[in-house]
Amino acid sequence: HRDTEVPTAHLFNTGHCGSTLVHHALNRSGQAWCLSEPLFTFDLAMNRAGLARDRLTALLRIGTRLLSRYPGAAGRRRVVKHFSQSSTIMTDYWAADPEAVFLFQYRDSEAWCNSLFGFHQRLGGGLELGPEERFFSWKMMSANTPVSELVGLVDLNARTLTFDRLAAIA
Repeated sequence: HRDTEVPTAHLFNTGHCGSTLVHHALNRSGQAWCLSEPLFTFDLAMNRAGLARDRLTALLRIGTRLLSRYPGAAGRRRVVKHFSQSSTIMTDYWAADPEAVFLFQYRDSEAWCNSLFGFHQRLGGGLELGPEERFFSWKMMSANTPVSELVGLVDLNARTLTFDRLAAIA
């Protein structure tokens, strides 16, 4: 059975693309109830490699259904604005919630890298990544994709590595 008479809409994104602005506009419309980045979606995306596909789908289904239990959720279009990392499990969401509406918001690669670098700078980072920053940055930008995927593309243990090079690969 469905939790509401209106299917959920999932807003996936690349991050740094204006999805937070869309989230605020949807909430102001009075027609939608938009939740921004529920933590379970991030955790499942980041830990997807350790979960069997049917288990991941079941957890997504349960988590999405629980969102309908919030006060004020009934009768309005429920929109889930996902963390950018959740785009790695979009097809699993489709399996978990096939009646939902799926949207994907993005921006071109160069603008994404520039925006992400600006965010990185505001957090005190520079162009050159230190050894610990490299692994954390790769983990977050790639949604915890195994480092082995970088073979032949970039060496996280190189003497120097710049943010733009790693972001371009991500």
